[in-house]
Amino acid sequence: REHIWWITGLLVAYYLIVLLARYNNIATVNRNILRAQIKSVEQRVAGIREPERARAEALVHEAEKMCESGSNETVRTFLFWTRGQELSAWMLLHEADLIISSTYNLEQTIARLQIAIAELLPDYTTVADIVKAALEDTSNRTLERLQPILNNALQSIYSGRDSSFELIFSWQNKAFTLLGLGLCVLAAIVQTNDNAWLVLMGLSGGLVSRLMRSATGTEIPRDYGANWTTLFLSPVYGAFAGWFGVLLMVASKDLKVLGEIFSSLSWCDAGGKPLPLALAFLFGFSERLFSTVTDSLQKATTDALNKTVADPPGKGVPTPGPIVPTPAFTISKVDVNPPGGITITGTGLDKIVNLSLRKDTDEVPLSKSNTSTAIQLTANAATKIPANTYILLVNGTPTTFTVTFL
Repeated sequence: REHIWWITGLLVAYYLIVLLARYNNIATVNRNILRAQIKSVEQRVAGIREPERARAEALVHEAEKMCESGSNETVRTFLFWTRGQELSAWMLLHEADLIISSTYNLEQTIARLQIAIAELLPDYTTVADIVKAALEDTSNRTLERLQPILNNALQSIYSGRDSSFELIFSWQNKAFTLLGLGLCVLAAIVQTNDNAWLVLMGLSGGLVSRLMRSATGTEIPRDYGANWTTLFLSPVYGAFAGWFGVLLMVASKDLKVLGEIFSSLSWCDAGGKPLPLALAFLFGFSERLFSTVTDSLQKATTDALNKTVADPPGKGVPTPGPIVPTPAFTISKVDVNPPGGITITGTGLDKIVNLSLRKDTDEVPLSKSNTSTAIQLTANAATKIPANTYILLVNGTPTTFTVTFL
């Protein structure tokens, strides 16, 4: 049983490597970016007038304290990043920037509004239209009129960024909690059950899958490290899928779910034969393969259970209903972006193709924003949506979520 301790040690080493990668390649990088931004804002604050300078300096100083508090707690940051310091510091810097913008002269205000238009699109089209209209009205370009518009535009921009940061950091924390729990369960499986090699082969399959996607992918993510979590979680998922996938296939023989090619599959020596090891690797490599096996086994089990139920007098055995596959995405929250948009929060949202809102027989199609990610999706209608309560349709299917436009 020496290999059991080697595999358990590998799981522990994997967790330490993941923590090191997160600390050095995500946490440290994000904190260095934050430090650079703090220095930049400090330079800008030094050039503004009093009393605005004192207010802005206080915010920048507090942001610096939040940033360095995480740096001084190395062990906690290593194990539990992120604990909110970076997000709090960014929010303070955004408040300081609003104070700085309030000291702009007319030319500076116009220039900043022109930049803000690109930052507002496509999520805040209404605010962007207001900014465009104000800049096009050359007969009324006064500082008193443009300053409130600039303040409103910047607040929309920074609010969107802060919400995005909060969602990303929250996903980081949830992902690493799942990672730690998953590795603990895998270690328990390896120590207390047979065929520990299946765990190793499944973990290898998940890792190879991520390597292939990284090698062939062309899109560069801009999500401040959130894409790392799928890289870290995929091998752990693969280890579970490898061990349980082969176990389910062995159990499926009695239900006649498998073909004759798998008739020789046995659990007793599954960790020492090429076929079970190859299957464990494939289960770790392909999430779809594991889902196919579990769906087939679920259907066969349901059919077998229904056949054991005695027929009521005069009636046949009821036909089992269709097996509904597990959706590739989950929606946790839907927010309204007046006058014609919504923001969806969840996981796997990149799998969503079509979105629309329905009220009775009327349906309003929505277009996905190019800035949407797997955990936050923004969609807008072509025109203003009339005031009413609508049902959200995803990929043509009604959901339990409703949105109300006022």
